[in-house]
Amino acid sequence: MTGKFTPIDIVQHAFPYSIRGYRPSEVRAFLEMVSHHMTSVLESMATLKNELEATKQILADHQSREADLRNAMLTAQRAIDDVRGIAQKEAQVVMGQAEVEADKILHGAHVMATHVRSDVASLKAQRLRLVEEIRGIVNTHQRLLDAMDDAISEAPEEAQIMFLDAVRAPAPPR
Repeated sequence: MTGKFTPIDIVQHAFPYSIRGYRPSEVRAFLEMVSHHMTSVLESMATLKNELEATKQILADHQSREADLRNAMLTAQRAIDDVRGIAQKEAQVVMGQAEVEADKILHGAHVMATHVRSDVASLKAQRLRLVEEIRGIVNTHQRLLDAMDDAISEAPEEAQIMFLDAVRAPAPPR
């Protein structure tokens, strides 16, 4: 008999009798002891197999979770990279818009400054013309006054009074 033995096989095994053979009671006691030991070993093996299967299942669960976590981490990293890329692109767009707006503001300020400079130059020119006109008017009046003084001093007294009455300022309006 070869192959797997069960404890029952061991206990029920019968050896042939021979003359000068072993004592049957000792053989029977030994076989029962071996059977009990084998039962204990088989029970331990069954328990260990169950524990091994449970451990394999736990390991498989952990490996599955590990794979899920890796996938989740890769997905999160990709999402972070995508968000970072989008944020950088948006920042570039905002910076570009800000630069364009700043250029518009600077251009507007330069245009306004040019207009102000032009207006200041125009006002200075007008002031110079006005001062020259006033000087011309004052000079003309000075010459008129000098001419009047000359005319009055050369004219007879009676003509001087008539001349002064004619030159006298008109009455204020009512």
